[in-house]
Amino acid sequence: MTDKINLYINSSYRKKDETTSSIKCIVPSGLIKSYGKDYFTLSITSFYCFNTFYQMDETNNEFSIVIRDISDNLTQLLFYSFVNCVGNPNVYDIREELNILLDGYISVTYDKIKNLFLFTRTKAHSETNHKIFLKIKTCGTFLGFSKDDNNKEIEITTDGVYSYQPINVMYHQQILINIDGDIQMPINNLDNKNSDTFEVSSVLFTKPIDIQKNQLIMYDNGDGNASFQYKISQKDTINQINIRITNQDNEDISTLGDWNMTLQFERHDEDITESILNQIKEYIKYIFIVLGEYITRH
Repeated sequence: MTDKINLYINSSYRKKDETTSSIKCIVPSGLIKSYGKDYFTLSITSFYCFNTFYQMDETNNEFSIVIRDISDNLTQLLFYSFVNCVGNPNVYDIREELNILLDGYISVTYDKIKNLFLFTRTKAHSETNHKIFLKIKTCGTFLGFSKDDNNKEIEITTDGVYSYQPINVMYHQQILINIDGDIQMPINNLDNKNSDTFEVSSVLFTKPIDIQKNQLIMYDNGDGNASFQYKISQKDTINQINIRITNQDNEDISTLGDWNMTLQFERHDEDITESILNQIKEYIKYIFIVLGEYITRH
């Protein structure tokens, strides 16, 4: 016996202290309830959200310039934040603002063929201005550096230093929908989005952002595909569902617009397959014991 329970969730009706990236849903008492040995599967049957969020915002727009003297002592530490580029900049927007911010210290040119920035020192050398370093805080992907380069001091010379990897102005490349609360995802659902080791994952759904700005990010499981269906562990009654929407690096999308989603819970009778297989295994083991005894005696 199976029955289905659909929850249609509209983020625009969230609580005032919640964001579109993180909301809590209170489920009517007794609606999603286990009756003993049955179990639930959970799936997302639809998701809709307009691609109106910013690639660059106040969470990923910072860097600094470090200046050291001839004895490697710190003489200046200058903090910078992109302002004009907050939104959806292209490489030329970024280059232009970099040259405004770093005027008198570093000039920046764009190598279109390699898709790299070339950073060249322009400030004259002196005992107190012996070395100049670029220090990435949060905006590395826009400048052609990886997150592993965050907080490292990258020396900029008069010969010029290229960014370490191709520039990527698509900071948010993928949407991940994470589910917890009174729901526990199965132990065979793993991810390594927080570290270099795999851990039990709360990710229920992933979708690449493969449409243009202001178009609709859409998933509609019209054919009943089970790609995003999971057998879940839960308390006897599910009263609260926590939903968190992140990018591919498990970071909140601070400018994410409102979205609509349908969650489908499907109740199933107890799966007796494992119990039957265990009984068959015991019978086979008993048969081998009897055969062993027979062979030993004859």
